[in-house]
Amino acid sequence: MTILIATIGFEEKFLIRAILRHLNEGISEIFIIRTEESDDRLKMEKAIENVKSLAKEVSIPVHEVGVSVNNVLDALNRIAQVVTEETEERIVVNLSGGLRALGIEVLLSLILSEKLNALLEIELENLSGVITFKLGDVLPGELRREDLILMGALLKGSMSLLEICKSLNLPKSSAWRRVKGLIDKGYVSEFKENRRSVFELTTKGKLRLSLVNLKNEL
Repeated sequence: MTILIATIGFEEKFLIRAILRHLNEGISEIFIIRTEESDDRLKMEKAIENVKSLAKEVSIPVHEVGVSVNNVLDALNRIAQVVTEETEERIVVNLSGGLRALGIEVLLSLILSEKLNALLEIELENLSGVITFKLGDVLPGELRREDLILMGALLKGSMSLLEICKSLNLPKSSAWRRVKGLIDKGYVSEFKENRRSVFELTTKGKLRLSLVNLKNEL
């Protein structure tokens, strides 16, 4: 099941499309994050009512969370009360609607709450596509130069532990310690291939390495 958290403004189209996109996965509840400062409150309330009407048809409870975007600390606290709920369910956060400041405050709350598995999505204004990424994939962790060198080796393709040892001229114990550290930080994943363990870079690992290469740190 999925918990859908979404910002909203004067239009409900982005949130309606997000609901329809995730409906087959099963949505347990929807949290609408709205601003309490609005130039046209009636339009926003109408948009929310349209979302509630659709949600009622498919038996999904909807909760409104009003925040004052001008009071950043208060806004972060209110949003954090939603995103820090302990749950095993998948969290999808749609930032397509509403004020940019509201979306930034939701993003900051997610970061501060360390909801690294939250899936963020932003639909393009012309509705031609949806940008999606896991929060944890774009948050860097501390890496040493030897970690970056190992990741650089994996950038060429997946490798077994023995292949890593040969490529980097490392003893097995040292190679495993580095690989395990990178797995724990989300930069490397492990899978089975012909009954042996093989390691490859995750999306987070590839992103981090591309940024490092831009800065010529390798």
